[in-house]
Amino acid sequence: MFWGDTFMSKCATALGFCLMLAACGGGDQITSGGATGGSGTGGATGGNGGGSTGSSGTSTSTMLTDLRTSQVFEAASAQVYIPERGGSVGTSPRASFAAFGMAPSVTYDAAAGSYSFNDSPSIPAFSVGNQTSSDASFRNFTASDSAGSYTLMLFQPGTTNPRAGLSYASYGLLYSSLAAGTSNSDDYRRSFVYGFPTAASDVPRSGVATYSGTVDGYWVRLRSPTTFTQGYATFRISGTQSFTVDFTTGTVTVNLTLSGTDLRTTASLGTVDLGTFTGTGTIGSGNRLSGTISGAGFTAQFSGSLYGPGAAETAISFEGDDGSAAPASRQYIGGIVIGRKG
Repeated sequence: MFWGDTFMSKCATALGFCLMLAACGGGDQITSGGATGGSGTGGATGGNGGGSTGSSGTSTSTMLTDLRTSQVFEAASAQVYIPERGGSVGTSPRASFAAFGMAPSVTYDAAAGSYSFNDSPSIPAFSVGNQTSSDASFRNFTASDSAGSYTLMLFQPGTTNPRAGLSYASYGLLYSSLAAGTSNSDDYRRSFVYGFPTAASDVPRSGVATYSGTVDGYWVRLRSPTTFTQGYATFRISGTQSFTVDFTTGTVTVNLTLSGTDLRTTASLGTVDLGTFTGTGTIGSGNRLSGTISGAGFTAQFSGSLYGPGAAETAISFEGDDGSAAPASRQYIGGIVIGRKG
């Protein structure tokens, strides 16, 4: 399942979002729009060079907790589609994947104090009035328009975040429920990573580093393995991770132990063990990571980057399925792994 598939090219366009957040004394307003690709106000694509200098010539921002210049962040993204109540796209789940640098970019506009996820068309603006809650881990927002309703969870950068104290990499979770007729909906859950990639010249060329952090995302399967009448269950995944990078050989090793918690509150399946996943990958294009993960009957691909000075942090997005021959019974998983060295 790739971003360019006919199915996903139709449905992914409905998932654009943007948000304005306070940063370094900036405004708290969240608006739609924002530059696409490398056209961000006063910014340039981070890519292999890490942070970028704005057109004003001011000093470069290098941490998500200290954004002083406009930036365009490359991203990696995974998305699952759930026919929660029928849906116009189909009655079976689907998934898509966009490798690092191929997903819609995340733009920070320093003048406006805004972030934009550059997909089109955009969903409604997320203003401070749309923020429903905030804690040490996430800021949570909801919005709606004539097309549907939307919920955004944005990971809080900073070393005090209890899930993972990161300063250079971050991620978000976006849920879009788009109306399909009078009673059905097309539901999407997207996870994405972004941040300040390590400059290619600053990536270590020897040694081994292990990164600790968190796993997040979604798992979709039939609610009952023996009948279709109960529809599909969507689980929020979590678990433990071991992420090791061998800079001498340019290889990556990933180990995940995952479980999923049913998002339904009534007749919930509770928390279900998903299993153990292992994978390998490589460092390519200076700071980029790619490879495959498998386990519990799933095969998944991943893509992401090293982040911060000296490859201080990592963040990848992954997506896969269990290969079931029957589309209606196929299971999908999509999520993120982030970590800090040490």
